Amino acid sequence: MHTLPAALPRLPFRFCSQPGYPLLFRVPLCTVQYLLQVLRFPNGDEAHVMNLRKDFAGSLGREAKELLRAEGFSGLLLESIDAGVIACDQQGKLVLFNRLAREWHGMDPCDIPQSEWADHYGLFESDGVTPMTADALPLLRALRGETIKDVELVIAAKNQPPREVLCSGTRILDEEGRVFGAVVVMKDITHWKRMENELRDSRDMLVGLTNQVPGVVYQYRLYPDGRSCFPFASEGMNTIYEVTPDEVREDATPVFGRLHPLD
Repeated sequence: MHTLPAALPRLPFRFCSQPGYPLLFRVPLCTVQYLLQVLRFPNGDEAHVMNLRKDFAGSLGREAKELLRAEGFSGLLLESIDAGVIACDQQGKLVLFNRLAREWHGMDPCDIPQSEWADHYGLFESDGVTPMTADALPLLRALRGETIKDVELVIAAKNQPPREVLCSGTRILDEEGRVFGAVVVMKDITHWKRMENELRDSRDMLVGLTNQVPGVVYQYRLYPDGRSCFPFASEGMNTIYEVTPDEVREDATPVFGRLHPLD
């Protein structure tokens, strides 16, 4: 027999059922099935017997309401957070997409082979070109026991612009340490990646322009404690002072070491 969950009340009065028919109790979050005890009578008849309590319905109602309230609150949290959340069961079957995950993938989770996930949901490596293999998918890696931290991938769902996300996730264990499933949380970094690319392009343009200017173009920074550096310098720094821009980006000392004391 199954162990009765603590959320369900004990059941002390008799209830008879036809042989071979299990009795089901359904409450939010769980379904409990009891195989009733077989009683054999002198005439050869059999009955399945289980103890119930007269106030069972009212007690179960209170327990069910509490569970329903907790379940509803958890659902609202998942739907309202500013992150995509996906989960699978212990077999690797998708069981959950929250609101943002549904929007980003353009659909609800589907019962399809893991080898088809990348194509079905438009999942690519961080380059946005290479389709992800099943072994590389963060959710399945988490299910295998890996701790996933800031894994970057691209979701290119049909009729949607590509979306760059960071994934973090872990395997879910039950109270006895058995694998229950896995969960991954995704953060949309598309805006930040766009800004990063724009800043890189601006810097590349600045470097290209200043390298055409005779002499050296630089930014000099002096700290209150007397330290100094050149956060930016053109290639002329190497021509004039024989040090590369990288060598003086954090410390200006190599430049001053090449200056004549009278300069």
